[in-house]
Amino acid sequence: MHLGSYPEAQDQDLTLEEAMLMVQNLVEKGHAARKAAGIRLRQPLASLTTSADLSPDLHALLMDELNVKQVIFDKQSNSPLTLDTTLTPALVSEGQARDLIRALQAERKKLGLAPTDQIIATIPVSLPDWTAEIQKKTGATSLTAGTTLSVQKA
Repeated sequence: MHLGSYPEAQDQDLTLEEAMLMVQNLVEKGHAARKAAGIRLRQPLASLTTSADLSPDLHALLMDELNVKQVIFDKQSNSPLTLDTTLTPALVSEGQARDLIRALQAERKKLGLAPTDQIIATIPVSLPDWTAEIQKKTGATSLTAGTTLSVQKA
């Protein structure tokens, strides 16, 4: 049983609503393009080009939703969205680091560790440029190279 009446909508920003619908459409197209190219969402991409003129806030949202480093506006583009699917070694390394962070977090969960618990991890891949970030996000006091992923409480 509700004791209050349903609130009335205040001023609607129709321009923002239209822009958000455009962003939703672009995100759907971006996900479809990633799927067609066989590139998972966790793998960052360098850029996307769009003919949609969006505000900086909506560019940031688009970058976050599609995991791209840059949004390029090109009003001459014939396509509403084009992803740059070229994977540089730096982008591949970042994608591997994100996959490793996800795997380490899953192992932490299996062990029933609290977010504040520190871990010692053995990892099957060497990512020297990402060691500090991996340790920070997973609470690892050390990362040791090995053949398989393993985690233990520190």
